[in-house]
Amino acid sequence: GTGNATSNTIQNTQNTEKHFFLHHKLHPLYDRWFLVIKNKSRRGIVGLKAKGLKGVFYERKPLYKKYADFSIRLSSEYTVRDVIKKIVNVIEKKS
Repeated sequence: GTGNATSNTIQNTQNTEKHFFLHHKLHPLYDRWFLVIKNKSRRGIVGLKAKGLKGVFYERKPLYKKYADFSIRLSSEYTVRDVIKKIVNVIEKKS
């Protein structure tokens, strides 16, 4: 299933990459993703066509949280620049 594929992918990158879980209400992210994803069938996201982005997200959310090296809570007022600053601050604190 999707969960196993996601879990294996994350586990395979644990030693070489850092994973962030950005806590945010889904609906603003959902809207932004669909502005970027113009042709959903070509994106290669398993289950997207059948479940939609919300369905895939909620199915994978426990795995994303489990394997995240860092979690950052966001508010709807944050800009992309604010999120990048928060990520950089977390990385600098851990270095």
